[in-house]
Amino acid sequence: MLIIGLISFFIVGLIALCIVFFMNHQLASKGYKGEKSDHFDGKKFYNVGWNAWETFRFTETEEEFLWKKRKNGFLTFFRWILNQRISFWKKRKVHPVKPIKIHDDESTIITYIWHATILIQTGGLNILTDPVWAKRASPVKWFGPKRYTAPGVHFSDLPKIDLVLLSHNHYDHMDIVALKKLSKRDKMAIYTGLGNTKYLSDRGIKNSVDMDWWEKKKYQNNGDGGNCEITFIPSQHFSARGISDRNKTLWWGFAWKIWNQTGYFAGDTGYGPFVKKIEEKFPYGFDLGLLPIGAYNPRWFMAAMHTSPFEGMQMQKDLGIRKAIGIHYGTFPLAADLQDEPLEDLIKAKQDQVFQDQWFEVGESGTSWKI
Repeated sequence: MLIIGLISFFIVGLIALCIVFFMNHQLASKGYKGEKSDHFDGKKFYNVGWNAWETFRFTETEEEFLWKKRKNGFLTFFRWILNQRISFWKKRKVHPVKPIKIHDDESTIITYIWHATILIQTGGLNILTDPVWAKRASPVKWFGPKRYTAPGVHFSDLPKIDLVLLSHNHYDHMDIVALKKLSKRDKMAIYTGLGNTKYLSDRGIKNSVDMDWWEKKKYQNNGDGGNCEITFIPSQHFSARGISDRNKTLWWGFAWKIWNQTGYFAGDTGYGPFVKKIEEKFPYGFDLGLLPIGAYNPRWFMAAMHTSPFEGMQMQKDLGIRKAIGIHYGTFPLAADLQDEPLEDLIKAKQDQVFQDQWFEVGESGTSWKI
């Protein structure tokens, strides 16, 4: 019986290993091949001030990270795990809106669809960031972070999209099904990070352009290429679609200039030395900023990749962003945040004397601002 049990265990394990190998082969990016740079070592990308083999960087200033300073550090760490708050999320009602087809004006209309999916309408252009309409931020439909808030705009109610800006390849930012539908319907251009175009093309998604940090692109709208300039800028994050492709494609945020309006989309990011680099490149600041405020707990782990509301407001202050809108919260339970914790912490941050008089707003899915 023991031998039969061991053989059965071996067979089940082998089958599971084959399934994982097959799924990874289907999901993982083949990666980028190109010249080395200050953030690419020929195989992997890395963050400003980091090296290619660092995926996360911890901070010992956080209370949760005290375990590392003690002799019984791992015991303290597991005690922390066992005493974590249980974050029960509830489905939230949303009243979807139908955006106008075109906003041919020098002002900007921002519609927060949900998470990091934002519709930017200005100067006759419709720009969409990180389009996701999936029910789970996962490669499979039956497992992974589930959405608890419906999109604020039905997919069928989207106006014709001219340009998609795709920050990186995580499942809560790159929805292949949505991109296929959108590409087939609108044949829009897609700007994304190095290594992602091949991945999209292999899945039937065309018109994608790879870009590197600090690269600029003028988008031609009706033959006039001077009305929209996109600058690909660093963020502090990582990339992966499978097990074997971590950091093999590039992540980014972007700055835009359309007519006389300037804006900044931070993408998915922690707070890091890249902020100073952006400040140096854009000394006059931005009219508008779209800044992430969710999935930031526990801080000892998440700070490297996701900003808290306090850090979001610090980024606004550092970069001279005149009006900021919070994103990346309340849709998918991606970390240990309670469902409303980002909004509660944002209220606390706005009351801090350091951030007095800063315009930083949030709204439920479907909320629009004219700026």
